[in-house]
Amino acid sequence: DLMSVESLQELVRQTPKLQQAKWFTIGHDYPWSRLVAGSVKGVNDLQYVGETFAPLDTTDWAPFIARARSAGATAVIMPVTLGVPLLHFIQQANAFGLTETAVLVSPIGLPDWLVEKLGKTSTNVISAGSWAAWRYEETWPTTRDFNEAFYAMHGRVAGMQSLQSASAALMLYGAIDKAGSNEAGAVVRALESIEVNTPVGALKFQPNGRQALVPLFLGPYEKLEPPKYGASYAQRAQPFPASKSLPKSAAEYGCKLGS
Repeated sequence: DLMSVESLQELVRQTPKLQQAKWFTIGHDYPWSRLVAGSVKGVNDLQYVGETFAPLDTTDWAPFIARARSAGATAVIMPVTLGVPLLHFIQQANAFGLTETAVLVSPIGLPDWLVEKLGKTSTNVISAGSWAAWRYEETWPTTRDFNEAFYAMHGRVAGMQSLQSASAALMLYGAIDKAGSNEAGAVVRALESIEVNTPVGALKFQPNGRQALVPLFLGPYEKLEPPKYGASYAQRAQPFPASKSLPKSAAEYGCKLGS
């Protein structure tokens, strides 16, 4: 989709080794993977050398990794389903030597539990568009406040989903407060006009639309010295604002709300 193309194009722009890379897609065989592959092909001046899609029950990634290596891939975007399958793919990509010759690009980032499982191997991965990143606290105080509260309560780092959920909850509570009601229509109208500081940034909805203007977070996974919140590895959080990934309104892109 447009956000994926724009964020990937920005990642390539700011990462010299990706500019001359030979790009290849390895993913599960379902619509999202093919959408991601299409997004890569939509990036200007990118050299795309192939793609391969695996059945959803795949556990042995060796044949698919071999195809990427045979194509001479030096950047592999991996729309593999989040969770254990993605963990296994990255571990096998490392074990079979793919990470020695290619950068692994995650289209939507890695869950932080998975980063912990990967350890040093996570440093072979770059995110092309995480929906949240706890290291945003380095420049955004609201993220730091949430991270500290989350760690005090749970004794572990706040993952992507926790940051997203907290942001959604703050938006909802802010709308209920403004509406003075929890009636659905009143809350929706309030959501259309509020802006709230959340762990993923200052959030509001696109005018005359239902698209939340959420930044994406680009950047590599790095070793932390010293560890923080119990995490030894984490993504560097470079925000890519929604004003760049969604420069036009929903209506201009053909999404028109009914009366």
